[in-house]
Amino acid sequence: MSTSVLEQHLYSAAVGSDEAFWHALNALLTRTESHSRRDVLKAFEDLSGFYTDSPCLPLRKLAKRVFRSCSGEAFAAYMLHRHNGDLGGVELSNRQGTLFAVLLPDASAPGNVRASFFDRRGFSGHISRSDYPTLMLELAGDGYCLEAPGALTNAFLADAFDKRYDYQAQTAKCP
Repeated sequence: MSTSVLEQHLYSAAVGSDEAFWHALNALLTRTESHSRRDVLKAFEDLSGFYTDSPCLPLRKLAKRVFRSCSGEAFAAYMLHRHNGDLGGVELSNRQGTLFAVLLPDASAPGNVRASFFDRRGFSGHISRSDYPTLMLELAGDGYCLEAPGALTNAFLADAFDKRYDYQAQTAKCP
């Protein structure tokens, strides 16, 4: 089974109770003739944060372990060290290479820093934090765990990228 098929199976199982989800997950973990345990755990990463406080003890324990391993603290520390604490202009992607973020000083809130999110179709929003370490920890925890130099340029050059980003509508939503 490919990781995407495993993810689809887990997302389908997630609509039930935590106990039912644990049984489905455990079945995948123990029956590894068509996939590896590692593939199942990788597929579970995106969902693991939702189960760290599950009433189902075995699910909660596994979710905490998986979530900690993919929370990105090591990646955040590495990126801060690699760029000497200045992450302005750094581009990140998720593991699948489908979602991206570019880090910049926040022009709308002097002293803050921002991550602007985009994919191959265009920009999708942003978040602002007080400093790069705080921003990087949050992004890494959200799965932005690969450096992706040139991602914005590549996306912008794609025909599907919406070059008509409505800045006025986006800024109207700001408090």
